[in-house]
Amino acid sequence: MSRRRLGMPPHEAAVVAGMLIVAVAVCDLWLAVHLAAWSDHVAVPHENPVALAGALARHRVRWSAAATAWLGAEVGGAAGLVVVGLAVLPRRRAHHQTDRRARLLVASPEALARYTDPSAGPAPEAGPGPLIGRDVVSGKEVRATWEDVAVTIAGARMGKTTGWVVPAVLGAPGAVFATSNKRDVVDMTRGPRESPGTAIWLYDPQAICGGEPTWWWNPLDMAHDIAGARTLAGIFATATRAPGAHTDAYFDPEGQELLA
Repeated sequence: MSRRRLGMPPHEAAVVAGMLIVAVAVCDLWLAVHLAAWSDHVAVPHENPVALAGALARHRVRWSAAATAWLGAEVGGAAGLVVVGLAVLPRRRAHHQTDRRARLLVASPEALARYTDPSAGPAPEAGPGPLIGRDVVSGKEVRATWEDVAVTIAGARMGKTTGWVVPAVLGAPGAVFATSNKRDVVDMTRGPRESPGTAIWLYDPQAICGGEPTWWWNPLDMAHDIAGARTLAGIFATATRAPGAHTDAYFDPEGQELLA
């Protein structure tokens, strides 16, 4: 079964557009001649737009200077409407259907005060939190507080780092622990965060950021005694065990003990 194509073929669309242009031009000429006749106080012999256009083409009806002025006014007015429409149309399209539906929600300003007014949050002395967006009803900025947990899910190159992570790191009122598998977070936040009396610790075991790491972690640090060694051996055993695998009552505990 063939899929039915939506829309109009290009040649048919061109014919329809040409017919519309001719119809608009004939109507503009008709209106200009009538307005000129009205301003000059003369009679117009043809009331039919098509007949009037034919009479103008055969020079049976005189085209006056007043008609030219009125036609220029019509074209200028139409151009102005097109410009205004092009300026307004993108703004109207920018309002998504979900945004329009948001006006029907019953969230009161008091319910959103925690996220729109920093002084109403749990830690007003810390200042405004990371920006989430803008309320489509009141127009106020909606910000998470520094006590909130947020998850941002988006595709690649959608601005997760530059729009959320970096502003959150730079605006944090205290210490920040940030992880990333790329160097962009370090490059964009290390300089602004680094100041006299403020330590920047870089853990970079794979040398992604370049330079010498200023901090490192040894996973065997807890194995200084037998208790810590047993804990670490249990972590290793659990991490390497396949999901749903059956354990042996003797060999699994003894293997962990031998590793410890």
